[in-house]
Amino acid sequence: MKTRPDDLHDEQLRTGLLAYGLTAASLAYAPVGFGDHHWTATDPDGRRWFLTVADLAHKSHCGPDPDSALLGLRAAMSTARSLRHLGLLVAPLATPDGETALRLTPRYALSVFPYASGTPGGFFDRLAPADRRLLLDALSRLHTTAPPPGTPVHHPGLSGRPRLDAALASLTTPWATGPYAEPARTLTATHLPALRRALAHLDRTTEALTSVPGVVTHGEPHPGNLLRHPDHVLLVDWDTVALATPERDLWLLDPTPADLARYTATTGHPRRPRRPRPLPPPLGPGGHRRLPPLVPRPPHRRHRHPGLLDRLHRHPRRARHRPPHRNPVEPVTSRLPHWVP
Repeated sequence: MKTRPDDLHDEQLRTGLLAYGLTAASLAYAPVGFGDHHWTATDPDGRRWFLTVADLAHKSHCGPDPDSALLGLRAAMSTARSLRHLGLLVAPLATPDGETALRLTPRYALSVFPYASGTPGGFFDRLAPADRRLLLDALSRLHTTAPPPGTPVHHPGLSGRPRLDAALASLTTPWATGPYAEPARTLTATHLPALRRALAHLDRTTEALTSVPGVVTHGEPHPGNLLRHPDHVLLVDWDTVALATPERDLWLLDPTPADLARYTATTGHPRRPRRPRPLPPPLGPGGHRRLPPLVPRPPHRRHRHPGLLDRLHRHPRRARHRPPHRNPVEPVTSRLPHWVP
């Protein structure tokens, strides 16, 4: 995160470091990453450490509440620590009690890592072919490694599915949560059969995925989670590690057929066919989708925004007739599974 939390102070971090057997001579907030907060620490001997503080209230992939999120985070960090012998990751330290995620407050938990060198990247960076091959080699080793005990299991599906199901079950009563609630309810009710078919297709697909034996996957091996070296790469941010199909990692690489052939030859994992799904074209100039504003516009400009309901109704027609556009993430998103039949 770019800004440090107001409700966490350096003394709490210093106390947490003592539990790892470390003393901080200096602490500096590192405005990097997304989701977690980071600091660098230097001990009296000049050794540097990288501190990650997880906001347990916003760690839904680890658990729905802070207590369960802490358990999920500890399972992920312990799995990563068990994989440190592979030489493809920056693994967390453990306290003498074996904790890899130490609770600082009811909301925050601390993990500590050796400060590692390397060239970092960003999420939207395009990997050079050589770096992609190095990453694919690292994932090949990871995917052929026996899962450590306690490795989390990935459950594919829609995030927030219970809320969606509850919304679909309440279409006969008015929605009063905002100015677009009723138009959204009307639109949802109109297309309810198609939504039901899409969700049923998704459920069948996820059931088929869970029946396939899983491998250890990182979950987010994008360039922003890499430290690049001339002859190898290191993966960071292992809170998403889980048993899953290899495609959970591979889709994000945008691999070439030659890359996939090399991966299959190395791991023995078959390549499952995919149906490409084109990225919808933008609704406005510059590659940005234009939605109605949430605040009133001057009368002379209101005609440009006919309303969310009309915009959504017109979107399929625009998608059919608008020519393709260039988008920096299209090579990746165009190869996502086509969930809706």
